[in-house]
Amino acid sequence: MYRGLLLLLLFFVLPACSSHSSDPSLPEEQVQAPEPVRPLAQFAATAKVNASDVVKDEKYGEITVIAGNFYFSAAGEWCRMLLVTQGTCSFELVFRRAEGGSWEEVPLLHGCDDSLVIPGSPEQTLP
Repeated sequence: MYRGLLLLLLFFVLPACSSHSSDPSLPEEQVQAPEPVRPLAQFAATAKVNASDVVKDEKYGEITVIAGNFYFSAAGEWCRMLLVTQGTCSFELVFRRAEGGSWEEVPLLHGCDDSLVIPGSPEQTLP
């Protein structure tokens, strides 16, 4: 009796499984290329504390990076500070963990000469 029930179950289950896995055409919305991960963001996500590496970044060029600690910001986000050296210039970058687990750069507030850099266009003025 159990053998007959097992055969009957396999008769209906196996064709159902094979029909789902053999469908080569997926709707275009489901087929998306993964977003390329920026090397600096990858370093921020995976490096051990005090790890150092030379990274070629599309925004900063070839830089030396030292990883800081992970911390929980006042805004309720996981962040990480990176110490960056570019030639004779050293500055800090902060990366935050975005939705989905990716890491993105927080806008830079200080440049190499320690002058304050205000994000936005130079034409903007305070009210």
